[in-house]
Amino acid sequence: MELVSGLALAGVALFILGFIWAGFNPIERYLSPLRRFPGPAPLPFLGNLVSVATRDLTAYLADCRQAYGGIWLGNQPWVCVADPDLIRRVAYRVLSRPFSHTDSIHLLAGEQWEVDCNTLVFLKNGPTWRLARRAFESSIIHPQSLAGHLPAVWRCVRRYTPRLERHAATGEPLDLSSDLADLTLAVVGEAAYGVDFRTTDEQQDGGRPADPSAPGPALVAAVRECFDCLDVNKTTMYGPLKMIWPGLTPLWRWMAKHLPDAAQTRHMRVADVSRQLMAQWQAAKAKTAAAADTAGATAASGAGAEAGAGVGVGAGAQAKPGGGGAVQAFVEVGGGISSSSFMASLLEGRRGAAKEEERLTDLQIVAQCLTFLLAGFETTAATISFTAFCLATHPEAQARLLAEVDEHFARQAAAEQQQQGQQQREGDDALPELPYLDAVLKESMRLYPAGSALIRKSPQPLDLGRDGLVIPGNTFVCLATHAVMHDPAIWPEPEAFRPERFLPEGSSSLGPMVGGAAASAPAGGGADAAAAAWVPFGMGPRMCVGSKFATMVSKAVLLQIYRRFTFELHPKQVLPLRTRTALTHAPRDGIWVVVKAR
Repeated sequence: MELVSGLALAGVALFILGFIWAGFNPIERYLSPLRRFPGPAPLPFLGNLVSVATRDLTAYLADCRQAYGGIWLGNQPWVCVADPDLIRRVAYRVLSRPFSHTDSIHLLAGEQWEVDCNTLVFLKNGPTWRLARRAFESSIIHPQSLAGHLPAVWRCVRRYTPRLERHAATGEPLDLSSDLADLTLAVVGEAAYGVDFRTTDEQQDGGRPADPSAPGPALVAAVRECFDCLDVNKTTMYGPLKMIWPGLTPLWRWMAKHLPDAAQTRHMRVADVSRQLMAQWQAAKAKTAAAADTAGATAASGAGAEAGAGVGVGAGAQAKPGGGGAVQAFVEVGGGISSSSFMASLLEGRRGAAKEEERLTDLQIVAQCLTFLLAGFETTAATISFTAFCLATHPEAQARLLAEVDEHFARQAAAEQQQQGQQQREGDDALPELPYLDAVLKESMRLYPAGSALIRKSPQPLDLGRDGLVIPGNTFVCLATHAVMHDPAIWPEPEAFRPERFLPEGSSSLGPMVGGAAASAPAGGGADAAAAAWVPFGMGPRMCVGSKFATMVSKAVLLQIYRRFTFELHPKQVLPLRTRTALTHAPRDGIWVVVKAR
């Protein structure tokens, strides 16, 4: 009996010692090559999580930029790189990212984890990543396909402007960052899926709010919950547990799957949207095929069958909200899916693939559409909101932009008058050249990039070529691009909003970019380092695949909004502006404005 008690006591003692040893992690802290990277003193178990949780991660990395080279998130060391030359070298040499966003911050389980791991953002290099990348390139990178999405942007903006008219008439304050999310989701809905998510229904029924149970508003809520849960301060409880005891990840993932907490459950909702759409389209495909078989080989049914087989939808797929089914159907744009939509491109590419390995699976299609949705939703809304904030706090810059916008539309009106009533709108298939608008947008993205850092994970040791520093393999590498774009050694007056930095008149005295191109190098760097000084979309082979699409949408929205409205900050706006970092870098307290009609 005494022997059993002694063994039990020894077992408990060993467990406690192992628990403490795992939380303190002395070997990696003091005996690995990471000891050569200076960093703020980490707490046992928690590392620097307390400092990160009490502040914004982007701001914390900026403060650590000069004094340190690494931080600890729990028991996971991160090496932070804030030198533009090193950022460029790492971005091009290390193509791998964390296997999933859940590897670094969140923790998903089951099918949600599989979807997350198959998104383009987190796919490992290889045939599947190249296949997914090619799908994006065919839909939103090539100029012709990119221009095909512009009419949808104009339509969404025209449906959105009555909301601004109402606020301008009443004078009630507007949280622009939250409100613009409805607009950007409408744009993404048409561009990615070819459907109307009905996020602007309040304009269609006399200003009454849209039905929150309709798919569009429900999707808005789901996506916002997803972004909210990805904030390190609001993540699932299993996230910190994984950071503190990464060796027990299988246990935490099992618990997350079988015992999900509130954050875990909320995060799971957003991927259901793509599955709902695919199920609706598959039903439409079967219905169209059955109708074709019944009606015979007529020209009309043949065309419908071809559309159903190629894209998975047809005019018959349109369903009225509230009609019959338990879940309201998404309304298709123009009664059918646009051939330029991202989903149509994926499905058509799968049908035309000659080899099985060249075809995306249903799970991969869901994952890529989720990538499009999440990457194009809040990022674009945040970029436009930050730009509006900069203009509202700098009246001279706003006045110069308004003059450029007015001049453009005056030229357009004169051209239409010369065409004797031909009403083709300029910009339906191309954006006008507006240098100051370009400069305003670039400077806003320098100050407040939607993506404030790039995360890499090198499978092999990485020699930085500086002072013998070598990053061990399988270590997280954080490329602090936000810190570089706020470095006073590179950008004079880095916290000032100066659009002239990106105009020829700005000269190199305002930074390394002249007219939008790298002109001079930071101290100690070359031209390549200067190019890495402005990287709101990242750089290298893993550069944001939607950068051109996001820029096009942002410019189009700003052009049309500032044609008719301006914004002033409301007293509810918290100053100085605070931000929060989750999947994107966005305003923490919103952007509260008063809308002024011009």
